[in-house]
Amino acid sequence: MSIESIARAAGIGGIQELRLDALTGSAQSNVYETLTQNLEQLNTGMVDGQGALRELAQGDMDNLHQLIIGMERTRLGFDLLMSVRNRLLEAYQEIMRMQV
Repeated sequence: MSIESIARAAGIGGIQELRLDALTGSAQSNVYETLTQNLEQLNTGMVDGQGALRELAQGDMDNLHQLIIGMERTRLGFDLLMSVRNRLLEAYQEIMRMQV
């Protein structure tokens, strides 16, 4: 499963923007903005999921399917974000190992 397909399933955009911006040379600010927006979306999804779980525990939630879909979407988004973080960290470590 590719990162792009995980991003589409999680409802997180910006993966194609990362690639295009790397080619144009303005990658630094756009990557930062894209990651910041995706972090905000993920945080919002987690907060909404916690609120929905609270409603479910209180018996106020009628649509269990939407809750499960939302939680899975948030989990996929988190997994995607961790994959991007790990790849960025590996790239940084590889650059630091280069001899000058």
